[in-house]
Amino acid sequence: MTFEVYLNSPAPPGVYTIGFSLTDEGHLTTAYGPPNGQPMPGGPLTITVTDG
Repeated sequence: MTFEVYLNSPAPPGVYTIGFSLTDEGHLTTAYGPPNGQPMPGGPLTITVTDG
């Protein structure tokens, strides 16, 4: 699996909550996180951008 995240450049420092979807070979898709996905097991997926 490959997971890529694109942020505006430069991204202001902060914590960003990431939403994503998974699609299987049968073309069934499940979305997790914002804006309209299911809650992530174990809590939201976040990325922290720091200054510097």
